[in-house]
Amino acid sequence: MTRHLVLLGGGHANLHVLESLADSPLPDVRVTLVSPYRLQIYSGMLAGWIAGHYPLAACAIALDRLAAAAHAEFLCIRACEIETASRCIRLADNWTIDYDLLSIDIGSDVSIDRLQYASDRVAPVRPLQRFAERYRQYTVNGKNEPIAIVGGGMAGIEIACALRVASGYRADVTLLAGRDGIVPTQNSTLKTRLKNALKARGVMIVDEDACGVDGMRVETSSGQHLAAALVVLATGPQAPSLLRGSGLPLDEAGYLTVDASLRSTGSTAVFAAGDCARFPDDGVVRSGVYAVRQGAILAHNLRAVLMGGSVQDFHPQRRALYLIATGSRHAVATWGPWSWEGEWVWWWKRHIDRRFVCRFRRY
Repeated sequence: MTRHLVLLGGGHANLHVLESLADSPLPDVRVTLVSPYRLQIYSGMLAGWIAGHYPLAACAIALDRLAAAAHAEFLCIRACEIETASRCIRLADNWTIDYDLLSIDIGSDVSIDRLQYASDRVAPVRPLQRFAERYRQYTVNGKNEPIAIVGGGMAGIEIACALRVASGYRADVTLLAGRDGIVPTQNSTLKTRLKNALKARGVMIVDEDACGVDGMRVETSSGQHLAAALVVLATGPQAPSLLRGSGLPLDEAGYLTVDASLRSTGSTAVFAAGDCARFPDDGVVRSGVYAVRQGAILAHNLRAVLMGGSVQDFHPQRRALYLIATGSRHAVATWGPWSWEGEWVWWWKRHIDRRFVCRFRRY
């Protein structure tokens, strides 16, 4: 009897599953990949694309080609609802797809709880495909007009520096880091390196929250109004709305709870990885660094369930390496309490990023 494995989302972990299936297909298993986007843009190279270091095509993985190599059907369509009880997924245009085993890797949404807006000038950084479209529109209609980035995390810092480089240092770029300042959970040495990099690129740092967007202005928590032709939301993750109403156990923030094997705590037929999942170890942050490492475990465990083998547990590393691009051929590295910076770090990051993308473009 043929069983149906559905991969929902083209995130880092599901890419590894497709790679595993391309190298070693499963007998009597039908595979379907569902994603609303044909190209998966690699988040680690987004700032490099903005800064002009790469064309967008060099940052993207063609999901349809990878699916074909994995002998999987690719459905380029949006998922609307997961119905766990009946083991089906409702798709746009009134389509429905059934599954015997489901792997969810849909990432997270951008947190907008504190920011009310209704403007086509606002560009959340996720999904990356939509952000790329919005940024392209800005470059056509208002290049070198002022820009505000909301969010003082690593993503916001990367994008702020990249935007200054992209404009030839002509566009005013403001980083609204929030009341806790940039990277509030990181050590003081890293904060200093990143703050110095922002100032060296001419990025204005405002340690306030953004409260709303009105036309060409952003209002801050103190009542300031900052000019902005484009407002980039890099405000951190929030749980994807698709998980609500699925019948799967979620944590208090709405993320899907999984055990150490990446299996849902409420269904033996559902696995999840990446930013959409909550793991037993709360130290696993929502980062592509961990999602990539989950990929091999996810691929093994899906194969084990389908073929009658034993599942493995995911053991996150205690420390993760982060490489943060800070403009034109400069980057900052951090690993635990240590950090480094310079052009050599940028080349190191470039090598790792290009190797990752090329890995899934070889089919």
